[in-house]
Amino acid sequence: MGLHIDSLGNVLWQKCLGGDENDWGVSIVYTSDGGCLVGGITESNDGDIPYNIGSIDYFLVKLDSVGNILWTKVFGGSNIDWLNKVVLTSENGFILSGFTNSNDGDILELKGEEDVWLIKLDSLGNFQWQKTYGGTESDNGLSIFELQDGGYVIAGASRSNDGDITSHYGDATYDDGWIFKINSLGAVDWQIDLGGSLNDGFFDIEAKNDTSIFAIGHTESEDFDIFSNHGYRDFWLVKLGFCTESTWYADLDADGYGDLSSDSTACELPMGYVADSTDCDDTNENIYPGAEDICNAVDDNCNGEIDEDAIFITYYADADGDEYGDADADSTSCSELTGYILDSTDCNDNNPNIYPGATEVCNFLDDDCDGYVDDNLAFVWLYQDADNDNFGDATIDTLTCESLTGYVPDSTDCDDTNPNIYPGAPEVFNGLDDDCDGVADEGLAVEENISPNISLYPNPAQSAITLLFSSIQNEPVQAEIRNNLGEKIRDVQIDDVVTEVDISAIADGVYFVVITIGDNKVVLPFVKTM
Repeated sequence: MGLHIDSLGNVLWQKCLGGDENDWGVSIVYTSDGGCLVGGITESNDGDIPYNIGSIDYFLVKLDSVGNILWTKVFGGSNIDWLNKVVLTSENGFILSGFTNSNDGDILELKGEEDVWLIKLDSLGNFQWQKTYGGTESDNGLSIFELQDGGYVIAGASRSNDGDITSHYGDATYDDGWIFKINSLGAVDWQIDLGGSLNDGFFDIEAKNDTSIFAIGHTESEDFDIFSNHGYRDFWLVKLGFCTESTWYADLDADGYGDLSSDSTACELPMGYVADSTDCDDTNENIYPGAEDICNAVDDNCNGEIDEDAIFITYYADADGDEYGDADADSTSCSELTGYILDSTDCNDNNPNIYPGATEVCNFLDDDCDGYVDDNLAFVWLYQDADNDNFGDATIDTLTCESLTGYVPDSTDCDDTNPNIYPGAPEVFNGLDDDCDGVADEGLAVEENISPNISLYPNPAQSAITLLFSSIQNEPVQAEIRNNLGEKIRDVQIDDVVTEVDISAIADGVYFVVITIGDNKVVLPFVKTM
């Protein structure tokens, strides 16, 4: 039930909140909008309770200034989750303290039988973070207070002697008073266990100007931290003073130097931390201020320089693996580099056969890197032999130190387009200088005008030519058509003084009709056209 009264005790309004199971209101805070936030525990799953996660859950109800419900929240797991205290934070959010023995639902981790469970919420009840604290036994957070640094102190009771708790008086069947401080994100800054050999615990906590803490609770003990007992269970008040905190730095590699970017503020030196923050690599125990700076491309001594004490040498890339490097591709290093050498005199680092002192071969390259191409080799003139008759064209030549396909040393061919024309070739009746001696058809009996007279027309001709004889005597007459290479194309039958010859099937070009009459020959040229 919620009750709102005025300054004279008059009831302004009242609310009864819950469902058909057990519901308790345990803590309430006034909010800046004139309303309030009521915190409690619930076993219900109906009425004002939207759902039940399991067993007993944390339950929050936000009311406006006249008692209207603005929102409700349920937090917990499948077991008991018991809310003890709700505090309004300086950010107008809320932080909740209690305990849990659930390990599911909203609880991310259960460290023991029961853990302190803190939940940080924004002003609308949305999760900002939640954490559990404690050891393997039962631990309970009964009160919480916000400090000026944005952190919180929590007071409660503990039976653990491990996990977040560093000590315990008596055995695990008795409670000690437990106080611990967290930062704004929930990380533990410090903790202290107080009490004696019997049951002791704190129910509420307050702080003054972040200089001292007051915790109130009860005690049954009269030993250790408890000086006396007046009978069974006594009222117990404790005041704690804040220590002078220092900043410590994580030393993961245990070299005595810490990481500036990983620090922690505490009154005493935490385990794994040091006061020095000058380590530049906290993952390597060989790297720290004052270490020997070896050749490894690493700043070993954290002075901002790399390998400054090492001896550096210039190496040259040997891309072709001929043990000679490229002077234009160098690298300075204090250690030998793979693929690099000290020699820089290679003139072509893409060819392993080219290097200083290599054998010079005829390839138009400077094989031995002396600045000369194909030096100390014999050069000769070669001439193009286009018709492959082993005689070249004197007008197309090249000076070379090696044999070239299609070239010969002889330059006396007079027609490099015809393989049947070359010096010493046999002369044939074709009107050509077959043997390149400057005379065509020499040594052959050729008569242009013998009896009888013979003429050829038309010339040029397209499909047929006509041979006209003045007379045909008793001597035998033979005729054939040859091309300009002297090759016979076909025979011609002479039957009369006028003989028509079909030439439609032969290609365009220059041809010769060779007529043999007895021991005499007559050659008549003609041109075949389309």
